[in-house]
Amino acid sequence: VSASSKLMNVLIIMMIFGVATSFLPLNMGIWILVAAQAVITLFALVTLPVEYDASSRALVWLRESRITSFQTQEKAEDALKWAARTYLVSALAAVATMMYYLSLVMGRD
Repeated sequence: VSASSKLMNVLIIMMIFGVATSFLPLNMGIWILVAAQAVITLFALVTLPVEYDASSRALVWLRESRITSFQTQEKAEDALKWAARTYLVSALAAVATMMYYLSLVMGRD
């Protein structure tokens, strides 16, 4: 994911300044962006259930270990649920970006 992200950043900057078009057709550059974004999207979608499961396991552990009071248990549950939802938002953003890049390619063909 890190390599895909760095590749996308470099390619986008090169496309903005027109450097990429000197050795790479614009359509090919967009396809490279789509491929790099596909890696990021796949990673976001694969890790989504893992993160929800981790939050659920953490809640069970907090309940069973009894290291929190009733008030802090409720706050911990709320915090862990919202933490898991950040991964949902990240996955949705990755899918939306992927759809945007695909629309650029489809609009050019």
